[in-house]
Amino acid sequence: MKKKAFLSAAVIAISLLTACSGSIGGAMNAAQIPAPVSVSESDVEIWSTPATEKILQDKLTGYDAVKGGAEVNVFAARGEYEGAQLILTSEEKAVDGIHLTASDLSLAGDASVKFPKENVEIFFEKYLTVSVNYEKNGAPTGKYPDALVPMQSIVDCKENVMSAGTNQGLYVRFNVPKDQAAGVYTGNLKLSYAGNVKDVPVTLEVANLTVSEETHSRSLFISEWQYRLGELDSTQAMLEKYVEAGLEYRISPSGVVIDDSFTDEGIEYYVETAAKFMQNPKCTHVALPLLHKTQTRVIDGQSITANAVDSQTMVKVLNAFIEKSLEDGFDYIKKLGTHLVDEPQLNKALDRTKLTTTIFKETLTAVANDLQNRSVENTELRDTLVESVRNIRAIITASYAEEYVGYVDTWCPTVDYYDTQAQREQYAEQEEKWWYTCISPRVPFPTYHIEDTLLSARTMGWMQAEYNVVGNLYWATNVYANYNGSQYVHIEDFYESDASRFSQVNGDGYLFYPGKPYGIDGPIGSLRLEAIRDGLEEYEILYELKENYAAVAEKTGLDVNAANAINNLSTDLYAGTRVSTDSNRFDTARRALYNLAMMGNSDADFAVLNYTDDNYGSITYEIYANDGYEVYNGETLLAPTENVTGGGVYTVTNKLENDVNAIQLRLKKGAEEYTFEKNLGGKVKIYGAEELGTVAFKNDNSYVTASLVYADTVAAGTAGKFVKLDIEGTLKDSQRIQMHTDALATLTENSKKVVFRIYCTGLGSEGLSFTF
Repeated sequence: MKKKAFLSAAVIAISLLTACSGSIGGAMNAAQIPAPVSVSESDVEIWSTPATEKILQDKLTGYDAVKGGAEVNVFAARGEYEGAQLILTSEEKAVDGIHLTASDLSLAGDASVKFPKENVEIFFEKYLTVSVNYEKNGAPTGKYPDALVPMQSIVDCKENVMSAGTNQGLYVRFNVPKDQAAGVYTGNLKLSYAGNVKDVPVTLEVANLTVSEETHSRSLFISEWQYRLGELDSTQAMLEKYVEAGLEYRISPSGVVIDDSFTDEGIEYYVETAAKFMQNPKCTHVALPLLHKTQTRVIDGQSITANAVDSQTMVKVLNAFIEKSLEDGFDYIKKLGTHLVDEPQLNKALDRTKLTTTIFKETLTAVANDLQNRSVENTELRDTLVESVRNIRAIITASYAEEYVGYVDTWCPTVDYYDTQAQREQYAEQEEKWWYTCISPRVPFPTYHIEDTLLSARTMGWMQAEYNVVGNLYWATNVYANYNGSQYVHIEDFYESDASRFSQVNGDGYLFYPGKPYGIDGPIGSLRLEAIRDGLEEYEILYELKENYAAVAEKTGLDVNAANAINNLSTDLYAGTRVSTDSNRFDTARRALYNLAMMGNSDADFAVLNYTDDNYGSITYEIYANDGYEVYNGETLLAPTENVTGGGVYTVTNKLENDVNAIQLRLKKGAEEYTFEKNLGGKVKIYGAEELGTVAFKNDNSYVTASLVYADTVAAGTAGKFVKLDIEGTLKDSQRIQMHTDALATLTENSKKVVFRIYCTGLGSEGLSFTF
């Protein structure tokens, strides 16, 4: 059967227009194109910057920390997309004829091995205006890069120009094949502009590591909103192009048809359409279509009337997916899910949540039980489907609240609700953890907002891996309209508009751009989508690392703490879910991760069992490696401190005595060698009790009597001299102790932390430690 699709008048009209006409936004008209002038090489500065940076079109300075030479350097794994940016800066002259093309790269040491030019994609960056910085993160207002239009489309539309006093970014993306030989590849890109031609050196380092084609995180990124307003094409075929594009970025859709129809024909069409996408290993979620109607039910002694799931229709839809699964020998059910209730706390929908989740769970149980009792030829698949039906997730965008307990199984709070250990423990027993972002939260928490950094979006994948958050929900990828508070208003130009399309937020609701203005049949991606996919690829590396560590634990019986190993790297990226990194620190952490992953994938089964910081200037690593490998700390050959079957445990302690301290762990076996390096921070200065004994302490405005005492019963082996403060009790809620000293004046921007150890007898504690 075929699904009906309506064709609007706007769709018919577009067939009369040519690409680059500017009729629906995107392409410059003749008046906007700068007049060609004589431009020499000295008039244009060419430089590079990482893919994690946003270089504003109208801000020419302030990039020294991330400014590289006129070359492209990229480090990537097999099966991974990774990019870099080439920036053209012209202070005084308009520049036309900008074009960048790729050629094959050659493997160092064997020029016959090529990295094909077809796997080097080049995009011209387009800019949106941020008039107000709603994140209040100190970033400037101005023209921010986002849309990535294919270079040839820009050339065809004669938009390959830049005005005087601007930057123009060119994004270079490498799509590394799964079978590409590891090693360093070199070659050139050819850059031309205003009659000048320049070779831009390229170095691509391919790690001996493969990113899984299968996506193990889950996502729900709604893609069926307002795409038709940008494409002027409301067909099912166009919606499917958006779904396909999302999957290539490792983000999965909600629904996959234009209009849900719950006739037998409509259900069959939905199942057939969904099945096409579900067979893609990058697809992890498709919405279970649900019909809702007003119902009344007594729950916990309370009569509730609300809009809730229609159980009969839900049974029909589930059984249609079951039949398709049995027919194709593929478990489609495991990729089903539903965003069942949206923000019930905000919308005061507790009763509706109680009713609809109760009906939903009852229906799943009934369908699973019926299936378990069915006689089928493939009983193994049937049993798998039974479990998959029971495990379909009903996602509720809500943070933990007592009144919802018992009704919500899959809490999906905003990312900031995973910030502290106490918050994370509220979701610890949840079988599948989810979170989401939209207008909130704000910086420093991860966002997809335009004036936020790309590292914000990218590190979210690392956070998901560390905190075992499987699912990520985002409400819309293609709202091609301006929401004024009550309705969607037409946008004249999607590529030149203000970045704010919702109240007090820049970039929310759209990650794609319509391809129609550039003659492209489907969506155009963005820098933010590149960052999201890059983070999800790194999630896959972290996922495999955890799998490898679990195998080592099972083989050896050792307590292998993968979360601790990940935290060892992530401390340079974020604290809780607050992003606090830059491109240089991120690059160092990413390389350390990939090196650690390669060591874990090797026959050595290398694993970081634990790492501890004693807060007294020493950091200790415990590591495992199989027999037959030599383990070094720098140039020092290590002997195992513990022997286990098939391998050994090694302990490495580094004292933080230098201005810059690092650990370098090396594995060697014949010609095989791996290295893991990690910056451990700056020099540690210990302030003893004698030094602090001279400090002036105040309790509010009164000085406190301080004396030196010796304590031998405090926690963590910290017996010794302490400063004793005699503090009077109080009936107030709190007391404030101030320390007035010059002792901390030696702290610098490289100082990592300050630790105070407090022995509080009045509370009966064995010792308290505060770090800040």
